[in-house]
Amino acid sequence: MFNNSYIRFILAGFLLFFLIIVSKAQQSNRIPSERPELIIALVVDQMRPDQIHRLWDKFGEGGFKKLINNGTVIQQAGYHYFNTQGPPGYATISSGTQPSDHGIVSTDWYELLGEEMVRSTEDLSVNPVGGSFINGLFSPDNLMVSTLGDELKLSNQSRSKVFGVGLNNEGAILSSGHSADAAFWFDESTGGWMTSTYYMDSLPLWLNKFNQKMLPDIYLDRTWEPLLPLNEYTESMPDSLLNKEGLFGQVTFPYDLKKLGGKRNRRRDYSLMKYTPYGVTFTMDMALTLIIEEELGKDNYPDYLALNLSAFGPVSEKFGLESVEFEDVLLRLDRELAHFLKSIEELLDKNRVLIFFTATHGMHKESEYLRKMKLPTGQFDRNQALSLLKSYLNVKFGSGNWIKGYYGNQIYFNRVLIEDSKISLQEIRDQVANFMVQFTAVAHAITTSTFSYANFSDNLNSLVRNGYNPKRSGDITVVLRSGWRLEGEGRTSTGYNYDRRVPMIWYGWKIGKNIIYRDIDITDIAPTLSLFLNIPLPDACSGKPILELLK
Repeated sequence: MFNNSYIRFILAGFLLFFLIIVSKAQQSNRIPSERPELIIALVVDQMRPDQIHRLWDKFGEGGFKKLINNGTVIQQAGYHYFNTQGPPGYATISSGTQPSDHGIVSTDWYELLGEEMVRSTEDLSVNPVGGSFINGLFSPDNLMVSTLGDELKLSNQSRSKVFGVGLNNEGAILSSGHSADAAFWFDESTGGWMTSTYYMDSLPLWLNKFNQKMLPDIYLDRTWEPLLPLNEYTESMPDSLLNKEGLFGQVTFPYDLKKLGGKRNRRRDYSLMKYTPYGVTFTMDMALTLIIEEELGKDNYPDYLALNLSAFGPVSEKFGLESVEFEDVLLRLDRELAHFLKSIEELLDKNRVLIFFTATHGMHKESEYLRKMKLPTGQFDRNQALSLLKSYLNVKFGSGNWIKGYYGNQIYFNRVLIEDSKISLQEIRDQVANFMVQFTAVAHAITTSTFSYANFSDNLNSLVRNGYNPKRSGDITVVLRSGWRLEGEGRTSTGYNYDRRVPMIWYGWKIGKNIIYRDIDITDIAPTLSLFLNIPLPDACSGKPILELLK
């Protein structure tokens, strides 16, 4: 028989062996992988960099503070084109090039050939999957170039997984690209997540089960109350300086969502989700479920998840950009970020996951506040301006429907009529541009012909050119004065700093704590990720890798 000393010796040997194995495993987990095994893009629909710093003392430790204190912050990140909107922003992030190349020049544009408005992701050749007909006719077909997700799929015979998730279809679709495994968006008619036949013929079993939980019903049975006492919302403006539309006319807390979003025509109004902070919560719930069920980051091939958090745009539309409601949504986003980061690090090793946070565009101050501070501001009535312009052209060139419309800060001409009338296109462009700059609200009216012979530096003309695509843009780009906006619209797309500058934070994988102060174009995101993944750049990519991220 073995004596006690011998047994203790054997047990000690096993214990030592076990400790060595555990130690090596822990050491291996602390060493970042050669390239990130999962990349997560966190993109909100609008935010200025200063808003994070203004609310810093109200944030918890696990959200924005965790990202910034342990990651790299880009202080001067922004879009280098005019007409900043959500869809062009999503496409610019994913493709690494400007709207002039990727073709998503606006949320929608006027198609001269078909004489109709075209939505950026509209595709009548597909059918809905898992949702209503009207909310399912979308695909990335209008995106003219490849994306990071496309190049990742091409690099390894589609072994990598690429997904896009967002309440709005544009964010999910344009962020993930042509070859994505799927883009999932929220169906406001049914309260579930859906896609189109462009990606698949039926929803995955796990997503059907997720939809059956009907989480929106749970969220919309709540009362939205402020996270903090109202007197602590010191970064917000009084309602007297805001143009608040509110939810069904209600403009102050608390918001009884069950009552406000009650059944109308025997159906619940699920569109209410995007006007509350619970839209972000619901989106992150979905994303975490997708990561688990699709086993993202679990094999030898890197995966990509584009997660689009659409709350700020709708909330600012209803309550104002400087409202208590908007500040509350931002504070709640911080909490959701904390929960999301903690969950990711429990599911996967932080050193093998790369996360970046940014926004599709910035935002400007409220007009009433600017007026109080004696800063330039006002509203431009484009309908009145267009009516006067048409009268002027009728006098100048004869009676005719010379203008097709004013869409996305651009004026579209009736090219057929101009050609049939044998009028010089350049002449009518110059006449319209000269006429438009006479309006007080208009700073510049730039003709598209300018781009063919001028060599611009990084100024307003350069921004307009970067947003111009000859197939989809108008003949004249109207640039309003700083602080001015279109009448009847909560937000006007511009090329000014307040609308172009956005936050950018990198976290995880090999990213160290750092601050980068130089100007970074949003087009630099895609080539940076391509470098990290060791894959080709998206085919029209014009950005440059942010090399400081690995220093």
